[in-house]
Amino acid sequence: MSYQVQEKELFTIAYNALYRFSARYEYHPSAQRFAIWGGPSLNLHQSSYTRGDGTAFTSKLSPYSLLEDKGTYVHSEFWVGAQIGVSF
Repeated sequence: MSYQVQEKELFTIAYNALYRFSARYEYHPSAQRFAIWGGPSLNLHQSSYTRGDGTAFTSKLSPYSLLEDKGTYVHSEFWVGAQIGVSF
């Protein structure tokens, strides 16, 4: 799944994307209308966003970075996360 991320602005046309691959396990107790789910997620954030004065934008989207690449036009960060939830 991918998202166009808006940070510190209402709208931007700059490339600022979050890509997420996730898998989850659902547990349904005896009542079929209730489920608890969770699983890992692999996250990649890529951004070509720069401030008005031309300095690079430092995103606060990733909590930490396992791999980071500061290219000429695109800054990329990769991290592993988790997701948990309840559905009715």
